[in-house]
Amino acid sequence: MHPCRNLILFGHRFANENAAIFGQRDDSRSILEANRSMKIHTDAASRLATEVVTQLPVPSRLGMLRFERLNESSWALLYLDPACERHFGLPAHELCSLIDSPYASLMEPAVRLRTHDVIQAQLATQGHYSIRYRLHTANGLLDMLEIGELCQQYGRELLRGYLVIEPYSSEATPPLDSPDSTLKLSADVYQPTTDVHLEHLIRSRAQQSLIVRLARHRYSSADPQLEAAQLITQAASEAYGIAGAAIWHLNGTQLEAVVAYRRDNDSYEYPSALDVAAYPRYIEALHSGRAIGVSNVLEDPRTEELANSFFKPRRITAILDATIRVGGEVIGVLCLEHSGSTRAWHADEAAFAGELADQYAQVLANQQRLSATHTLHLFQRAIDQSASAFILVDKNGVVDYVNPSFTAITQFSADEVRGRRLTELTALENLSELLFDTSSRLAKNNSWQGEFRSRRKNLEPYWGQLSAR
Repeated sequence: MHPCRNLILFGHRFANENAAIFGQRDDSRSILEANRSMKIHTDAASRLATEVVTQLPVPSRLGMLRFERLNESSWALLYLDPACERHFGLPAHELCSLIDSPYASLMEPAVRLRTHDVIQAQLATQGHYSIRYRLHTANGLLDMLEIGELCQQYGRELLRGYLVIEPYSSEATPPLDSPDSTLKLSADVYQPTTDVHLEHLIRSRAQQSLIVRLARHRYSSADPQLEAAQLITQAASEAYGIAGAAIWHLNGTQLEAVVAYRRDNDSYEYPSALDVAAYPRYIEALHSGRAIGVSNVLEDPRTEELANSFFKPRRITAILDATIRVGGEVIGVLCLEHSGSTRAWHADEAAFAGELADQYAQVLANQQRLSATHTLHLFQRAIDQSASAFILVDKNGVVDYVNPSFTAITQFSADEVRGRRLTELTALENLSELLFDTSSRLAKNNSWQGEFRSRRKNLEPYWGQLSAR
């Protein structure tokens, strides 16, 4: 083998020998230079890991802010590097508050929701994520790079990693002394873009405050759906400064009003149902998107069908409608109605309308779950108290449930049969054949009713009437 090849492969273990080999090919001065080189340049592999790690720079000095937050679209921070204050203009403990979601209020709602979906997609494929977004802070606009990974703690999914402030985004507007001072700034001090930024910041914080208020509300009436609809329509009318708002349920081709709030007289109305079959383009727009933002209902092709019959009599000039979805299916719509001049809707306003619709959808889902739980409880009570024996088995013939009457008839207790196959219970072998024999009528028709002969636990025979499905 060539001497130089040996020097490369075995340089760590046989340094002196290789130096000698190297010297055979060169003069003696090369040996001295090689030895001197090995004394000056310490082998990095021989250094302790702790020695190397302790020499790494502190992340915050590199502009990397460590964070930990809930894996939710609310972006609720649990920890943030205290060095964030000089960048965001707010101390870490305020940004980490779980009330009003202060960090999330710095983001555009539509972007925040889309970014959350991107994070979930990246986590599903690679276990970590890297995304960019923009914050509207008191110090101006900041472009952020967020990198992190998923972790489990206290039974919750958390995200932890680092926030990096992009260097080119540091050109921000002058800092504001306090939130109240934004109302006193004159237009000649800041550029028009700054005014737009401040308006967005005020809207965003008001929207987040309303979402928290709705999420914390405890529905105590006999009809939580109506109570939620009244609360959301009134709150939306006040937040958007519009004439009114309404929530409609989509029932086949009928839009049935749950409630409509009128801001001018602070009252609730219950309009007649609408036959949406006459408005195909509006319904198509509802099913194809998250929200419909129309600045002029008389000219937009999605809404002009309703102009004469609905909008003109109510003096509605612009609408922002968000679909209410449960299980991915459109089951209703939240309608925000503006009167007077035309109105252009901002992207964050459309996204917030979607969040309000989601709040109502959550109430519906909760009520459906409670109703299903109540029905299941009643059904189980009826089975438990029935004089007929009930046995529930899975597709593999494993017993999941038996009622008390089954124990009284067969003498097998629930603990003796639950989790076992019917074939393991000698006294019930013929029942297993009946249920799982491919040639039986049950296998062909998915149901069977008739008499069958079986044995009790003490092998005493008996005849029973069986209905299987």
